[in-house]
Amino acid sequence: MPWVARSESRRITANLMEMLRVEPARARAYFDALCLERKADSFHFSVMMDACPDIAGAQALLNQLRSAGLVPQTTSFNVLLKKLCLEGQMDAAEDLLLEMEASGIQNSQKSVPLVYLVFIHTT
Repeated sequence: MPWVARSESRRITANLMEMLRVEPARARAYFDALCLERKADSFHFSVMMDACPDIAGAQALLNQLRSAGLVPQTTSFNVLLKKLCLEGQMDAAEDLLLEMEASGIQNSQKSVPLVYLVFIHTT
């Protein structure tokens, strides 16, 4: 994957977020172009995962991220955790936390509280 400077990644992330807010189809086309050019990073994938209407779409993007040779970041897993909890899949959310731990991905201070907050608000 070509190296993308942190400032460039932030600019792309901001562009994606703005496009998703205004014109989601355009954001998807932009993201697909980034993927083809191998310029999409794990944060861009996380933004797109968050925009998915359901867990299946987010998981498909996680698989695409891995297929591209990228390593999911805590942010990616937090998006999945939120979606799993909102869909009432608490066992799957717990399994994901265990997967994060087993693969050495650091839980952020948001990960576990996120699961509990969403659980409380959905029950």
